[in-house]
Amino acid sequence: MKKIIFAALMFCGFSTFANSTDNFTYNEQEVNQTFSALKPLEKVVDKNPNLKAEDIVAAQPNLVDNVDLAPTNALDNGRSMPLVSPFWWGCCLGVIGLLFVYLRTDNDRIQTKSAFWGCLISTILVGTGGILKVWTWF
Repeated sequence: MKKIIFAALMFCGFSTFANSTDNFTYNEQEVNQTFSALKPLEKVVDKNPNLKAEDIVAAQPNLVDNVDLAPTNALDNGRSMPLVSPFWWGCCLGVIGLLFVYLRTDNDRIQTKSAFWGCLISTILVGTGGILKVWTWF
């Protein structure tokens, strides 16, 4: 019985991750229009593949006027949590994980809510396990 309840609760927890298809839609014309500004820069790089970014900026700064040259990390948008998602921070660390997510993301409601759900599911699983142990003991 414990395994069935655990599997059902875990399935409910994992199903919250795949609830939006808006993340996978895009406007192809808008993307093409945005990248069309890079065509002259692409031609220069194709002709001279050994050029460094500094050389291009020094020689032809007009090619990189609309380009942000700051290094970025695709996994970190400035508000995301390190290593794992906020759900797992709340699930594994409970209230402490929830507090950590709240403070780290500057009160981002979506991520704090995700950590809250993780904390709640973890509490239910631990509580259900304790109740089942007490119930089977009698």
